[in-house]
Amino acid sequence: MQFPMTLRLIKILTIITCLLITVRASGQISINNTNTLDLDTSNTVIIKEVPFDRPFDSTFTEATLTQVELKIVDSILKAAVVDYNKSLEQENKNYRIDTQKRKYLKQLVVATNPKGEKEVWVNCLCYTGQIEDTWWKEQIISVFDGGSCFFNLKINLSTKKYYDFRVNPKA
Repeated sequence: MQFPMTLRLIKILTIITCLLITVRASGQISINNTNTLDLDTSNTVIIKEVPFDRPFDSTFTEATLTQVELKIVDSILKAAVVDYNKSLEQENKNYRIDTQKRKYLKQLVVATNPKGEKEVWVNCLCYTGQIEDTWWKEQIISVFDGGSCFFNLKINLSTKKYYDFRVNPKA
């Protein structure tokens, strides 16, 4: 009598395990087929194919991110936004980057520089509901205006410093 109950319990546990794995995997992307990177793919994407809008020159080589490096990118990005907002004169406060009021999408391009240091180009853009979900995930979005809805910077993960912080001008 206990055998049918044990078999049923095994089936239930198997189904629950499969469901948990499915739910857990939905917010991940695969890196190098052996590691996974927890990445909220609803607002962040790593772009590997960069045809002509290269944020790095040809001396850089393609690289990948670890989970720790992704967290470092996010913390340096937040610090850079704070620095930028603090640097604005009072009359230019309307150019602030407001991550509380706006939802920003992030495009990341990861590369290794000629010194062997890993760098990440972070391209941020406001999500307005007008950008098709797949388009921004497949190619770099580049515009000439838009103000603080569009900004980008480069982060050197070896030095933990950012540079080339750029905010688009308003039209």
